[in-house]
Amino acid sequence: MNKRKKKLDAMLWAAVFGLLFLTFAGAALWIFTEVKPPLLVILLYAGIYVVMAACVVAAGVQRVKEIEGGEEDEARKY
Repeated sequence: MNKRKKKLDAMLWAAVFGLLFLTFAGAALWIFTEVKPPLLVILLYAGIYVVMAACVVAAGVQRVKEIEGGEEDEARKY
């Protein structure tokens, strides 16, 4: 598999899971329009998913940098 395809795969999956977590955050906010819990609960619950989305995107960016640096097969040595 060439580097271009590996980078595309990493970016694609990071975007897919990032959007999935943002969708969960949006669904939580939408549900909380009906339930009306305290603001802190809303921010914590939705914030968890936003942080998870940011972490997934950061991991995807890190993976692309590893691929560009030629480190994608380093673990195979061990």
